[in-house]
Amino acid sequence: MATNSQFFSLQTFFQQDLNSAFCFTNSKTITRANLLAHALSVSEQLPEKRYAINLCRDRYLFTVSYLAAIIKNQITLLPPNQTTETVTGLLSKYKQSYCLVDHPDDFNDDNFLVETKTPANFAGHFPHIKTTRVISISLTSGSTGEPKAIKKTWQEFQSSAQLAITRLNLNEQKLNIISTVPSQHMYGLETSVFWAIFSPTSISSIRPFFPEDIRQATMASKRPC
Repeated sequence: MATNSQFFSLQTFFQQDLNSAFCFTNSKTITRANLLAHALSVSEQLPEKRYAINLCRDRYLFTVSYLAAIIKNQITLLPPNQTTETVTGLLSKYKQSYCLVDHPDDFNDDNFLVETKTPANFAGHFPHIKTTRVISISLTSGSTGEPKAIKKTWQEFQSSAQLAITRLNLNEQKLNIISTVPSQHMYGLETSVFWAIFSPTSISSIRPFFPEDIRQATMASKRPC
């Protein structure tokens, strides 16, 4: 445990059994220990920059990248879309920024490719994070006015998640969250990343959209959804 109340070990936020499921993919079950090991491994490889634009489409790899950037003391930028114009604008506005991607086709000199291979073992080193530090900035589309940059701390995400978890009794059930909203969206980020971090729930790496896709995803789920 950290000595300063503003700093906490990630162990505090993964109070559930580290061997319990965090994410279900098409081919395997990824545990919380796998997630932490993967995030630690990626954080050690990230470039020495201030901002990370997270463009990962796979929900699990998004979470890995998001945690890796936090461990690296970087701020994640979450764009409203992934058009070339939007991404180029962010790279220009936020100096010392780069992109996190999970598709080889998106890889170039300005991007860091997050690969799917997860480390086999978790070494047991729990990083400490400052809960009052801004960890991400969500950029709105501007559809209802001027685009806004919404800054969020870990503490704010934690408080919001714990309220929802308590209200929905998510600590009492091992459910699987199948989200249709991109992780870059504030709602998608809170429900499909932070709810799972602060409760025994798991997530699905996919992002179904059409009703039939959602039906098939729920039918194939290894847990109640």
